Amino acid sequence: INFKGEDFWVTPDNWIDEVYMNGIRQEYNVSASGGSDRTQGYLSVSYLDDEGYLPNSGFSRISVRGKVDQTIGKFIRAGINVAYSNTTMSQFNTSESNNYANIFLSSQNMPPIYPIYLYDKETGERKYGANGEDLFDWGEDGRPVAASTNAYGQLLTSKKKYISDNITTRGYLNINILEDLRFSANVAFDVFNGKYDYFTTPAGGDALVVNGRGEQQMDRYTALNANQLLT
Repeated sequence: INFKGEDFWVTPDNWIDEVYMNGIRQEYNVSASGGSDRTQGYLSVSYLDDEGYLPNSGFSRISVRGKVDQTIGKFIRAGINVAYSNTTMSQFNTSESNNYANIFLSSQNMPPIYPIYLYDKETGERKYGANGEDLFDWGEDGRPVAASTNAYGQLLTSKKKYISDNITTRGYLNINILEDLRFSANVAFDVFNGKYDYFTTPAGGDALVVNGRGEQQMDRYTALNANQLLT
Protein backbone atom coordinates (compact mmCIF):
# COMPACT_ATOMS: atom_id res chain seq x y z
CA ILE A 1 0.00 0.00 0.00
CA ASN A 2 1.04 3.61 -0.49
CA PHE A 3 0.69 6.07 2.35
CA LYS A 4 1.70 9.71 1.89
CA GLY A 5 3.89 8.80 -1.05
CA GLU A 6 5.69 5.95 0.73
CA ASP A 7 5.15 2.27 -0.09
CA PHE A 8 4.38 -0.19 2.69
CA TRP A 9 4.16 -3.96 2.33
CA VAL A 10 1.18 -5.40 4.19
CA THR A 11 2.06 -8.90 5.40
CA PRO A 12 -0.35 -11.83 5.41
CA ASP A 13 0.12 -12.26 9.15
CA ASN A 14 -3.01 -11.73 11.19
CA TRP A 15 -1.99 -11.10 14.80
CA ILE A 16 -5.40 -12.01 16.20
CA ASP A 17 -5.70 -15.28 14.25
CA GLU A 18 -2.14 -16.36 15.02
CA VAL A 19 -2.16 -15.59 18.73
CA TYR A 20 -5.51 -16.96 19.87
CA MET A 21 -6.72 -20.52 19.47
CA ASN A 22 -9.67 -22.66 20.45
CA GLY A 23 -8.41 -24.78 23.32
CA ILE A 24 -9.96 -28.18 24.01
CA ARG A 25 -10.91 -29.14 27.55
CA GLN A 26 -11.14 -32.83 28.41
CA GLU A 27 -12.10 -34.37 31.74
CA TYR A 28 -12.55 -38.04 32.64
CA ASN A 29 -13.59 -39.58 35.96
CA VAL A 30 -13.81 -43.22 37.00
CA SER A 31 -14.72 -44.51 40.45
CA ALA A 32 -15.58 -47.81 42.11
CA SER A 33 -16.75 -48.75 45.57
CA GLY A 34 -17.86 -51.87 47.37
CA GLY A 35 -17.32 -54.10 50.34
CA SER A 36 -19.08 -56.06 53.03
CA ASP A 37 -20.55 -55.39 56.46
CA ARG A 38 -17.04 -55.17 57.90
CA THR A 39 -14.97 -53.86 55.01
CA GLN A 40 -15.68 -50.94 52.70
CA GLY A 41 -13.44 -49.69 49.91
CA TYR A 42 -13.43 -46.83 47.42
CA LEU A 43 -11.16 -45.97 44.48
CA SER A 44 -11.32 -43.08 42.03
CA VAL A 45 -9.17 -41.83 39.16
CA SER A 46 -9.64 -38.53 37.33
CA TYR A 47 -7.86 -36.77 34.49
CA LEU A 48 -8.22 -33.18 33.30
CA ASP A 49 -6.56 -31.50 30.32
CA ASP A 50 -7.34 -27.87 29.52
CA GLU A 51 -5.34 -26.49 26.58
CA GLY A 52 -6.02 -22.80 27.16
CA TYR A 53 -6.55 -20.21 24.45
CA LEU A 54 -2.91 -19.16 23.94
CA PRO A 55 0.01 -21.31 22.72
CA ASN A 56 2.24 -22.57 25.54
CA SER A 57 -0.58 -22.23 28.05
CA GLY A 58 -2.78 -24.82 29.68
CA PHE A 59 -3.48 -26.91 32.74
CA SER A 60 -3.50 -30.66 33.28
CA ARG A 61 -4.14 -32.79 36.36
CA ILE A 62 -4.28 -36.45 37.21
CA SER A 63 -5.52 -37.56 40.61
CA VAL A 64 -6.01 -40.89 42.33
CA ARG A 65 -7.75 -41.59 45.62
CA GLY A 66 -8.17 -44.79 47.58
CA LYS A 67 -10.01 -45.39 50.85
CA VAL A 68 -10.51 -48.47 53.03
CA ASP A 69 -12.49 -48.82 56.28
CA GLN A 70 -12.32 -52.00 58.35
CA THR A 71 -14.26 -53.19 61.39
CA ILE A 72 -12.28 -55.58 63.60
CA GLY A 73 -14.32 -57.58 66.07
CA LYS A 74 -16.96 -55.71 68.05
CA PHE A 75 -14.93 -52.84 69.40
CA ILE A 76 -12.37 -51.70 66.83
CA ARG A 77 -12.69 -49.78 63.58
CA ALA A 78 -9.79 -48.48 61.48
CA GLY A 79 -9.35 -46.82 58.12
CA ILE A 80 -6.94 -45.18 55.73
CA ASN A 81 -7.44 -42.63 52.98
CA VAL A 82 -4.65 -41.91 50.47
CA ALA A 83 -4.80 -39.36 47.63
CA TYR A 84 -2.26 -38.41 44.97
CA SER A 85 -2.38 -35.58 42.46
CA ASN A 86 -0.05 -34.34 39.74
CA THR A 87 -0.66 -30.95 38.16
CA THR A 88 1.11 -29.13 35.35
CA MET A 89 0.36 -25.49 34.63
CA SER A 90 1.90 -23.66 31.68
CA GLN A 91 1.54 -19.89 31.51
CA PHE A 92 2.29 -17.49 28.70
CA ASN A 93 5.65 -15.85 29.28
CA THR A 94 5.18 -12.31 28.02
CA SER A 95 5.05 -8.98 29.75
CA GLU A 96 2.02 -8.03 31.83
CA SER A 97 2.80 -4.32 31.55
CA ASN A 98 0.97 -1.81 29.37
CA ASN A 99 3.24 -1.99 26.30
CA TYR A 100 3.75 -3.97 23.11
CA ALA A 101 5.57 -6.76 24.97
CA ASN A 102 2.13 -7.64 26.37
CA ILE A 103 0.65 -10.33 24.11
CA PHE A 104 -2.92 -9.10 24.58
CA LEU A 105 -2.12 -5.48 23.81
CA SER A 106 0.16 -6.20 20.86
CA SER A 107 -2.16 -8.73 19.22
CA GLN A 108 -5.00 -6.23 19.14
CA ASN A 109 -3.06 -3.06 18.33
CA MET A 110 -0.10 -4.05 16.16
CA PRO A 111 -0.46 -2.45 12.68
CA PRO A 112 -0.69 -5.02 9.84
CA ILE A 113 2.40 -3.57 8.14
CA TYR A 114 4.52 -5.14 10.90
CA PRO A 115 4.77 -8.92 10.43
CA ILE A 116 4.91 -11.67 13.01
CA TYR A 117 7.33 -13.81 11.04
CA LEU A 118 10.53 -12.95 9.23
CA TYR A 119 10.23 -12.43 5.46
CA ASP A 120 12.71 -11.85 2.68
CA LYS A 121 12.45 -8.17 1.83
CA GLU A 122 13.20 -8.78 -1.83
CA THR A 123 11.01 -11.80 -2.63
CA GLY A 124 8.45 -11.59 0.16
CA GLU A 125 9.05 -15.27 0.93
CA ARG A 126 8.87 -16.38 4.51
CA LYS A 127 12.18 -17.36 6.12
CA TYR A 128 12.84 -20.41 8.27
CA GLY A 129 15.69 -21.55 10.48
CA ALA A 130 18.23 -24.24 9.65
CA ASN A 131 15.96 -26.90 11.18
CA GLY A 132 12.76 -25.57 9.66
CA GLU A 133 11.75 -23.63 12.76
CA ASP A 134 9.84 -20.37 12.60
CA LEU A 135 11.84 -17.15 12.51
CA PHE A 136 10.23 -14.07 13.98
CA ASP A 137 10.47 -10.42 13.04
CA TRP A 138 11.69 -8.68 16.20
CA GLY A 139 11.62 -5.22 14.65
CA GLU A 140 15.39 -4.93 14.66
CA ASP A 141 15.28 -2.72 11.57
CA GLY A 142 14.31 0.21 13.78
CA ARG A 143 10.56 0.20 13.28
CA PRO A 144 8.87 3.01 15.23
CA VAL A 145 6.36 0.68 16.90
CA ALA A 146 7.39 -2.14 19.25
CA ALA A 147 11.08 -1.94 18.36
CA SER A 148 13.00 -5.14 19.20
CA THR A 149 9.75 -6.70 20.40
CA ASN A 150 7.55 -9.51 19.17
CA ALA A 151 5.21 -10.70 21.91
CA TYR A 152 4.10 -13.71 19.90
CA GLY A 153 7.67 -14.71 19.16
CA GLN A 154 8.48 -14.40 22.86
CA LEU A 155 5.43 -16.47 23.72
CA LEU A 156 6.55 -19.37 21.52
CA THR A 157 10.25 -19.30 22.39
CA SER A 158 9.95 -18.81 26.17
CA LYS A 159 8.71 -20.98 29.00
CA LYS A 160 6.87 -20.61 32.28
CA LYS A 161 5.75 -23.87 33.85
CA TYR A 162 4.73 -25.14 37.29
CA ILE A 163 4.66 -28.87 38.15
CA SER A 164 3.46 -30.22 41.49
CA ASP A 165 3.08 -33.66 43.05
CA ASN A 166 1.06 -33.96 46.23
CA ILE A 167 0.35 -36.99 48.41
CA THR A 168 -2.07 -36.80 51.31
CA THR A 169 -2.64 -39.63 53.79
CA ARG A 170 -5.22 -39.88 56.53
CA GLY A 171 -5.63 -42.73 58.99
CA TYR A 172 -7.72 -43.40 62.04
CA LEU A 173 -8.26 -46.00 64.75
CA ASN A 174 -11.34 -46.12 67.00
CA ILE A 175 -11.60 -48.46 70.00
CA ASN A 176 -14.76 -48.69 72.05
CA ILE A 177 -13.40 -49.34 75.53
CA LEU A 178 -16.72 -49.09 77.33
CA GLU A 179 -20.23 -48.31 76.25
CA ASP A 180 -19.71 -44.59 76.81
CA LEU A 181 -15.94 -44.40 76.45
CA ARG A 182 -14.01 -44.46 73.17
CA PHE A 183 -10.36 -44.03 72.32
CA SER A 184 -9.57 -42.41 68.95
CA ALA A 185 -6.23 -41.96 67.22
CA ASN A 186 -5.88 -39.89 64.04
CA VAL A 187 -2.87 -39.22 61.87
CA ALA A 188 -2.38 -37.04 58.80
CA PHE A 189 0.76 -37.02 56.67
CA ASP A 190 1.21 -34.87 53.58
CA VAL A 191 4.04 -34.56 51.07
CA PHE A 192 4.25 -31.63 48.65
CA ASN A 193 6.72 -31.42 45.74
CA GLY A 194 6.92 -28.46 43.39
CA LYS A 195 9.04 -27.48 40.38
CA TYR A 196 9.09 -24.12 38.61
CA ASP A 197 10.79 -23.50 35.25
CA TYR A 198 11.13 -20.00 33.83
CA PHE A 199 12.93 -18.97 30.66
CA THR A 200 12.70 -15.82 28.56
CA THR A 201 14.29 -15.90 25.14
CA PRO A 202 17.38 -13.77 24.42
CA ALA A 203 16.32 -13.39 20.76
CA GLY A 204 14.23 -10.30 21.45
CA GLY A 205 11.63 -8.78 23.70
CA ASP A 206 11.90 -8.19 27.45
CA ALA A 207 15.17 -10.05 27.99
CA LEU A 208 17.06 -8.94 24.89
CA VAL A 209 19.33 -6.47 26.70
CA VAL A 210 20.35 -9.05 29.34
CA ASN A 211 20.82 -11.93 26.87
CA GLY A 212 17.86 -13.87 28.20
CA ARG A 213 16.61 -14.83 31.64
CA GLY A 214 16.29 -18.22 33.26
CA GLU A 215 15.27 -19.59 36.62
CA GLN A 216 14.54 -23.03 38.05
CA GLN A 217 13.17 -23.64 41.51
CA MET A 218 12.31 -26.85 43.33
CA ASP A 219 10.74 -27.27 46.75
CA ARG A 220 9.60 -30.15 48.94
CA TYR A 221 7.95 -30.08 52.32
CA THR A 222 5.98 -32.41 54.53
CA ALA A 223 3.36 -32.01 57.21
CA LEU A 224 2.52 -34.43 60.02
CA ASN A 225 -0.36 -34.10 62.42
CA ALA A 226 -1.43 -36.70 64.99
CA ASN A 227 -3.84 -36.68 67.90
CA GLN A 228 -5.30 -39.10 70.40
CA LEU A 229 -8.66 -38.58 72.09
CA LEU A 230 -10.73 -40.14 74.84
CA THR A 231 -14.39 -39.32 74.47
